[in-house]
Amino acid sequence: MTNSHAQISDVAFFVQKPKRRLNVKRISVTNAKRIKAGQMSGTTTFYQQTYEEQVAAMRGLAEEAAGVWDFTLQDLRLIAYTNNAVFRAQTPDGNYAIRVHRPGYRPPQWIASAQTWMNWLAAGGVRVPHPVGDIYGGALRGMEGAVYCTATTWLEGETRPLDALSIADIERIGEQIARLHDISAQFTPDADFIRPRLDWRGLFGAGGMYDPGAGRAHFDALAVALMERATERIAVTMDALGESAEAFGLIHGDLIAKNLIFSERDDGVGIVDFDECAYGYYLYDLTPIIWLARTTSRAQAIREALWRGYVKARPQAEAQRPYLDVFVMARHVASCRWIAGNARHPHLRDKVGGIIAERMVELKAYLARTDAPQS
Repeated sequence: MTNSHAQISDVAFFVQKPKRRLNVKRISVTNAKRIKAGQMSGTTTFYQQTYEEQVAAMRGLAEEAAGVWDFTLQDLRLIAYTNNAVFRAQTPDGNYAIRVHRPGYRPPQWIASAQTWMNWLAAGGVRVPHPVGDIYGGALRGMEGAVYCTATTWLEGETRPLDALSIADIERIGEQIARLHDISAQFTPDADFIRPRLDWRGLFGAGGMYDPGAGRAHFDALAVALMERATERIAVTMDALGESAEAFGLIHGDLIAKNLIFSERDDGVGIVDFDECAYGYYLYDLTPIIWLARTTSRAQAIREALWRGYVKARPQAEAQRPYLDVFVMARHVASCRWIAGNARHPHLRDKVGGIIAERMVELKAYLARTDAPQS
């Protein structure tokens, strides 16, 4: 492949650290002594344990963190375990979400920066959880280094699977994404605020958010070639779009259905799980829903409804619509890299090869029908 852009293996990952300042609370991590201690004793690595063993270990760590935060636990229930483990903590003072962050995935400064942005969005009227307490650093048996825990208020309401979302729901989601972007565009970070970039280098570069690490072994030569072709097309498109304030800023990064909360109150669609938030293209926040709907009978209707809601609240985005298909392809490639990077997860260990093979067939189709805008 000859082009003006580097191939995947040549790209250096970098983060965006703004120069502008805002007075925010400095990061505080409890249990620093234990963090330095690193790994707890054990002959079996964490990733060799069964799903049940991993969940039990993370539950114990969540209980430990809850004690540090002075939570009086009445119940602790696992809600999800993919990248991170999320527990619902019931206490006499209300419900909280306790997140056990994926080991080695996010340094504490990145986690603290995500919390800062969440507070900003909440102050601007976006329905998001509020961070509670300090970041807690603990350890898991068979895992080297610190494992971080955070807590937020529990956002009341319900999640709805994609097939249960009405077209009106999809439009509401589009409007709320637009509001998030408008509020985000007003954010002036502290000099210590740091989040990754999800431009084409950050998405597909070495050391980036979706770098599969040793999971690259799951990509055969054909998969590598297809992803490099896609990366080139995505890079041309992103470079053509540029990084103006209308197109680029802080985004959520993972607005899938399970991260959207619906309430009977008319206070907007709630948004949770800011672990993937980053500096990126606003269009990218529209792609998770569109991508997840790609194989359904409502794929086009969902796409149109999401866009309709988005430009209703953010009409200046209309000019960016021709770029949307390429951003959906970017989400597809990112999903392949995420799967490979999470191959040790108990629910994926025996499925990775088949999933990647299926997605490479889809990627061929994306490449066949997607033309990158020319600068």
